[in-house]
Amino acid sequence: MDRILIGEDNVVEWLRLRNNVTEEYVTTATVRATLKDSAGANVAGAVAVALRYVADSDGDYQGTISAAATSGMTDGATYYLEVTATGDGTGFRHMAVIAAYHGAQ
Repeated sequence: MDRILIGEDNVVEWLRLRNNVTEEYVTTATVRATLKDSAGANVAGAVAVALRYVADSDGDYQGTISAAATSGMTDGATYYLEVTATGDGTGFRHMAVIAAYHGAQ
């Protein structure tokens, strides 16, 4: 995800989550995503969003940051998506995303 769309639902994914020791795909982790603004403040409505295991996948998890949470974002501003996995599979991802309206280049 390089962009996050303003005023729309945005799907967040963690694909192929594996156990750090066994390298087996994980189906029982707790995975949560939080969106932060450029100052590091949490975006209201986008805190600890649950990503659920996708049935019959190889450790794939998906969740949705709601349109309501993204509606107040600033076009062209940088936000940070942090995704944390705990339990049988652990990990942390931190990525910059740019807020944009659908169809913007």
